Amino acid sequence: MKAFLLKKKDLFLIEKLMPTPENSSYSNFSEESFSALDAGANELEEIFLPITASISPQILTKVTCLFNASLEDILNECFQNARSAGATQVEVLFTEQRTLRIEDNGCGIESPQMLLNLGQSDWDQTVVESEDPAGMGVFSLANRGAVISSQDWQVQLNPEHFSGQSAAIVQSSAARVGTRIEFPLLEAEVRSLPLLIESAARYYPLSIKFNGAALPQQDFLEDAMVVKSWRGLRLGVSAHHRWADRVGEGALNFYGLTVHSHLPSLACNDTPLRVRVDVDTAPELKLVLPARKEVVQNAFFDELKVELRRTLYEAVATLEHHNLSYVRWLEARSFGIDLPPARPYLEVFKPQTGDYLAGEGWGSSHPVNATTMRVDAGELPTSEQQLLARALSNSDLPYTFVATEDKYQGYGWYDALPKLSSTRFEIEIENQVFSPAEFGELYTQNLNVLVDRITVIVMQTQVGQPDTELRFPLDVGFSAIDEAAYNGSINEVTLAIAQH
Repeated sequence: MKAFLLKKKDLFLIEKLMPTPENSSYSNFSEESFSALDAGANELEEIFLPITASISPQILTKVTCLFNASLEDILNECFQNARSAGATQVEVLFTEQRTLRIEDNGCGIESPQMLLNLGQSDWDQTVVESEDPAGMGVFSLANRGAVISSQDWQVQLNPEHFSGQSAAIVQSSAARVGTRIEFPLLEAEVRSLPLLIESAARYYPLSIKFNGAALPQQDFLEDAMVVKSWRGLRLGVSAHHRWADRVGEGALNFYGLTVHSHLPSLACNDTPLRVRVDVDTAPELKLVLPARKEVVQNAFFDELKVELRRTLYEAVATLEHHNLSYVRWLEARSFGIDLPPARPYLEVFKPQTGDYLAGEGWGSSHPVNATTMRVDAGELPTSEQQLLARALSNSDLPYTFVATEDKYQGYGWYDALPKLSSTRFEIEIENQVFSPAEFGELYTQNLNVLVDRITVIVMQTQVGQPDTELRFPLDVGFSAIDEAAYNGSINEVTLAIAQH
């Protein structure tokens, strides 16, 4: 609502601008008079009424949409409520009536009205501060209803009770410890029930029994190579494939509820190192309410991701060797972690092929030593890479030729290696020298051409040494191939065959 504060001077202004029969010798209310009034009104002081947050009663009509109504959500909410109530054990029973009954031995619920107080919880201050409960967990049952018993009362809650359309009748019952919740299952849920309960119990901190049998549980950070505590969280790093942030299991564990959270990872020794976070007591970590399936992107979460990167490098420091890039090595140093340089191993130079569907496969690694030379052939067409490899294999150079790996640029051992680059080819016919492109233009109709000589020329460079041009003979060559237009037929290529 917009309001105007009128002062005496404003009223006087209106009187001056607005002609009336009393203050004007004419009674014609012209457009000019009203335009002047509008202009004067712009000078009035404009104020706004204060606003406050409120909850509309209409929100109750939307409670069936707060959760996705899945059995997985209901199990998670019931288990979380039991833990917050101080329970030490949870029992789950599939009844003959094809309902699911969940009982705990926690403190119970003193007032049944708390069940339907959307957004209000009755937890003690310690739980409120450490876990930020939404006070909406029981509304995960809003689509199907439930019978809930605690202390000395029992109530049947149907969907219309959750939405506020009618009042639920509370009845007295035999006194009990903790809380019992019983609700119907869908037929599809019955078939998947054991797997869903096992999944919900796997990383849950309390003992859970299903139909009288204890369910298997495990540490969320099992298989970790490094585990440390940080601001109420347990951080771990592992190369185990089970730590992949798969669809069914996130990388952050909130008391049994795993959350997908886009945490950092690090490729090391051709294996991804992944992180996991296990919540102990971390009030600064906020999850999106009410279902807690996402992490709130606040300053604490940003700090957590930085600390996880530090933890990844701490895990690398425990390895015998690593193959981190020079940039990652510098990042580790910025965290105060002095890693040794990457292990001086490079893949043996292997030319690419024209069969892009076949892939290149894995090359064999070779230790870098005084007889190692890098080959920089990344910008050469695949056909010329094949010719270069053929020339090098037939040469008498006492080197093992390895592929260039740009990520190592900056390491002393890598930068000191001699390198072959700037490759070109010459085809000599009757004392005339042609490039592969010129050769192809001369002999467009010939499939095979005998030539006098074929030479590949490369430049050898090394830090602290003058550049050297090296020339290697070839017994075969090609006309230049337009790989974008090449259809894969040998008939499109003119072959040069050296006589000498």
